[in-house]
Amino acid sequence: MTRMVVRNLAPNTTAEALNSMFAEHGAVHSVKLITDVMTGRCGGVAYVTIDERVTGAARDALDGSRHEGRVIEVSIEKKSVWTVGQGNSTASR
Repeated sequence: MTRMVVRNLAPNTTAEALNSMFAEHGAVHSVKLITDVMTGRCGGVAYVTIDERVTGAARDALDGSRHEGRVIEVSIEKKSVWTVGQGNSTASR
């Protein structure tokens, strides 16, 4: 499974809508919508976990597409490796 990051989502975006959008490209394992603490509405970002065999096709089809009047950005989550050295933490990719 691969986790994808979806950005520039409209405040009225729902997890169900994202699930349907990504399901057109393969099995969706989970959708985590980041919500605004005060309003409970979408904060513009979501994480969608899908089968790794379809991540490229899903990204190619959905990145730059329009949803709820906005052009969304879809990317594959990059994993960071943290190292600790001489009192400072740094991330390397």
